Parts: sequence; C-alpha cells; structure tokens
Amino acid sequence: MDKTEIINRSKFILERDTRGTMACVIAGTKVLMKDGSDKSIEDITIFTSNQEGDVLFSIEGSDVFPVAMIAGPEKEFPIVNLEVKTNRKTYNIKVSKMHSFLRNYYSMIQAYLLDVGDKLVTDTGIGMVTSVSYEEYQGEVWNVFLASKELKENLSSIDQDTLYSFRVNSLLGLRPKEHIIFTNGIASGSYLLQMQLREFYRDGININNFS
Repeated sequence: MDKTEIINRSKFILERDTRGTMACVIAGTKVLMKDGSDKSIEDITIFTSNQEGDVLFSIEGSDVFPVAMIAGPEKEFPIVNLEVKTNRKTYNIKVSKMHSFLRNYYSMIQAYLLDVGDKLVTDTGIGMVTSVSYEEYQGEVWNVFLASKELKENLSSIDQDTLYSFRVNSLLGLRPKEHIIFTNGIASGSYLLQMQLREFYRDGININNFS
C-alpha cells in the first residue's frame, strides 16, 4: 500500500500512516486508564475478538474500549510543545499540529491554533496555556480508536471491512465526549473524533450538538 501500511490486518491492531498522522501525541505520552493508572499510548493493548485490552476512562466518566491504534511519522510539520498550568499542577505535552484539545465543555481547538493565555481542560480543572513552542520530531505520533462496550463485545461478528466502515462513518457507539480522554493529564480527542470534526475546529464547533 502506498499511503498506509496495515499491520496485522485480521485483528486491525494498527494502521501505520506513512503520510504522517497529523492528529496525534508523541510516543511516551501517558493515557489515563479506568483503574486510575497511566500507560504510554504506544503500550495500550487493544480489544479484539480473541484478546482483552486496556479499558480507558473518558471525561464523561465512562469506560471506553480501544479497538484500533494509528501511528505514523510527523515529517512535514514541527511538533507543538505545550505547557499548561492550573493552581495545582503543571502539564507538558507534545503533539502534532492538528491534535485537538478540549478548551471548555462545549468546544475543541487544534494545537496549532493555541496561544499563551488560552484555556484547556485538565484533570485538575481549567488550565492556562503558559508556553507554546515548536520543534522537529523524528519519531512516530500515536492515537487510538475508541468504541462502546456493546461494539467491543460484538467484535467476533464484525469483519475487518465492516469495522473499517464503522470507524470511518460512525462514532463506534460512543457519544462525542466519550471520545475525549486524558493525555498527560490534558483532555484531548481520540483520532476518530478529530477526523470527524476536523472541518469545524477553527469555528469551535459545539460538540454537544455533534452526532
């Protein structure tokens, strides 16, 4: 395949995007699990028809289930390096330019549109962006496809083509905000949510009205 390379097709474990994924976090970024622990995004185990995976925790307080991962290089654009502070904690995260964050309970914003003074949702409340910088990055960036418990439990009856269709054309059984998870303590969107909303980020789409 010239643009993407599918790894382990039968289980749809990983789609490696050779063009650059543009909406992901760097390797080593910590993702909040259901049990309160953190796990590097590249180490997340996905659910398949014959494999249990890691249960993640959405900002809605619901369990969400990774059913595919995407990874690829970020060659064309520099990585965005952010520092965000609340009264209780300082957060740092490095993401590709199109990666989106929750700036309030209603709207999301892409990393390249952020500036010092902007507000983002964190696991200790609303934080302020205190630093924005850009740097070259030679590694891969990662994101996750999240699904509902019902879809996860029916993976054995879903073939690869159907799962791909669901992934492209639906939210995999979840509400929009269930696709928002904590990465390095900052609320950000799964790959699926980002791709479905990408045309509307600049206008700060109200995700409560998105379906």
